[in-house]
Amino acid sequence: MKLIMFILLLHISLSANWKTERERLHHVYMLDEFRIFYDTQGKHEIFNLQDNNANKIPDYIENIALRFKYTRLIFTKALGFHNPLQSQRYKDVDYIDIHILNDNSNTTGDGIHHFNYRYFNNKNYKSIAIKLKPNLRDATMTPSYGHFQDEEWMHYNLKNYPSLLEDNRVYGYLFMRYFFETLDEIDDKAEKARNLKSYNWPEKEQKSSANNSYILQALIKTIKHQHKNYNMETAQFLRVSTTYIKD
Repeated sequence: MKLIMFILLLHISLSANWKTERERLHHVYMLDEFRIFYDTQGKHEIFNLQDNNANKIPDYIENIALRFKYTRLIFTKALGFHNPLQSQRYKDVDYIDIHILNDNSNTTGDGIHHFNYRYFNNKNYKSIAIKLKPNLRDATMTPSYGHFQDEEWMHYNLKNYPSLLEDNRVYGYLFMRYFFETLDEIDDKAEKARNLKSYNWPEKEQKSSANNSYILQALIKTIKHQHKNYNMETAQFLRVSTTYIKD
């Protein structure tokens, strides 16, 4: 799983007060395992406060929550990927927390955190943190934000949520699913060879070039499993990659 996180997730350079800023957001909306924290005024005010269904939750926030839910549904139910929160690494995680912050970047990380939110009486919930900008538009608000990242199809009335899924076509998911599963298997081999602890690789080790040969092993195995007939370019890639791999 560490190699998967190395490929899928962005590294966050966090300042000393990064948690405090997130804990000070004034509102929260919850949908399944997703908690969306946001502000309706001030520095982190979301760009659109429209509330068509008059439920006191901005449509923008409900839209984000639905996109994460549907991404999880698509990846786990339709495409057969594993739910991250059911993995060994994240089995004790309660929520995926999405913080809407105005600092011009969208980020996600693989760490497990505890936040002292005002809403939950400091209960010891564990979560994965994702940060989104407060002014995302339909063109940039893709359903795969952060969720690996991140179900019961279409039980919601979607008339107020156009273009939740921008493209009905899915390419290469069987290849990627087998690739991720193979990476998960090869993790154990890498841990043993590099004397690393399970699920607790230091950041520098996650980014180390020493992982390259293991990633290539997973890629080569996936190509051979998914494609029986290679074109010249693929065959050449396999030959070159094989010479790079260290046992």
